[in-house]
Amino acid sequence: MSTTEAKPTIKEMLECWRSDETDTLIRESDEVFDTNRHGSDHQFVAKRKYDETHWSVRYRVNQGADYNDFREGDLDDSDVKQVFKKTRTEVYWSFTP
Repeated sequence: MSTTEAKPTIKEMLECWRSDETDTLIRESDEVFDTNRHGSDHQFVAKRKYDETHWSVRYRVNQGADYNDFREGDLDDSDVKQVFKKTRTEVYWSFTP
């Protein structure tokens, strides 16, 4: 990514999360990476179409799923991070190349 290239906004990421695909983003994954008695932590990853970079938002869902800090608008643009696909015997997302 060049230094002048803007990352997707939280609004763009949320639009992709809701619809699987937008004009600029395609959903890659939305997985639970931690759970406890209070709820679960999720990581949503989208691929930007024109440069094929991957972007992530981590969010929290309470146990009854009636509260989701991504859906409720409690996240902002600082929560959007670039990630890089790495493969072992499984695919996972890393914040470093």
